[in-house]
Amino acid sequence: MSLALAPVAASRRPGLLAVSVALNVFLVALIAAHLLRPALAPLPRAEGPIGRIVDALPRTEAIRMHAVLDRAQPERQAARDRVSAARREVASAIARTPYDEDGIRRALGAWQASWHDFTTDFNAVLIEALRGLSDDGRARFAAAALAEDARHRRAE
Repeated sequence: MSLALAPVAASRRPGLLAVSVALNVFLVALIAAHLLRPALAPLPRAEGPIGRIVDALPRTEAIRMHAVLDRAQPERQAARDRVSAARREVASAIARTPYDEDGIRRALGAWQASWHDFTTDFNAVLIEALRGLSDDGRARFAAAALAEDARHRRAE
């Protein structure tokens, strides 16, 4: 008779049962973790003040808000690039020799217009994102926005 087929002593059966149950529980937990991993993945983090504000929201609302913000990202980035280009033109106009006050005024006007366009477009996206928040989510967003403003003022 082979040792592998030999009956296990009665005294060892409870220990083997406990090990078997523990191993099965571990394997079920491992499989569950694998299946739930996308739901447990960290939120995409927006950078800057808006990212910090959105991070204060409940997880499900932050995910919805990120979805709205992400959809508008290409347009928002293009508008940001226009603001940056206008800001560089202001610096260039200030540095020109000879001093050209009218050129500086034009550059400042173009920078102001690009900033206005950026904020107008962003405001529409923000309103759309806020529409999807609960009362608690909007309250948390407002509190986080005030905290972000205070953080910015301390840094100045």
